[in-house]
Amino acid sequence: MIIYLVRHGQSELNAAGIRHGCEVDPSLTDLGVRQAKMAGGELYGLCETPPVILSSPAIRARQTADLIVQMTGGDHHPDISALAERRYDTATNTWTETCAQAAKRAWEVMQSVNSRTQATTVVVVTHAGVIKGLTSSGVTPPNGSVRAFGEWAFESSDFLICGPS
Repeated sequence: MIIYLVRHGQSELNAAGIRHGCEVDPSLTDLGVRQAKMAGGELYGLCETPPVILSSPAIRARQTADLIVQMTGGDHHPDISALAERRYDTATNTWTETCAQAAKRAWEVMQSVNSRTQATTVVVVTHAGVIKGLTSSGVTPPNGSVRAFGEWAFESSDFLICGPS
């Protein structure tokens, strides 16, 4: 099974440069819609069959996933709480959860999908902190990006997280 990690398209607060977490839920900007469509087009070219698409419950992630569904014909499973953005405490300017903690909850969902589906391709639409944790990367992925972040294998499977180079 191949999994592509996709960061949602640009949101209204991303455009304004305002750091936030799951405590607010902005929509995509026009640019964010274009980014999501570009990601969908890229995934259409990469996926041999329509993918299973999992998304965070955030509006920006669901909108991104819906646009990817339009491009790929994938099967969207929205509102996966384990893929949600972390909380951001504006009073202390700190995240209340580490990227590694966010990745752990997301990873458990991906393991579950691997064990109960015959899908050859899964697209996970989530947030920068979750992707940073899953990839052990200190790099914030651009909005709407589908990227190669690395490879991991489960103990007894060929489950792979990757993206285009």
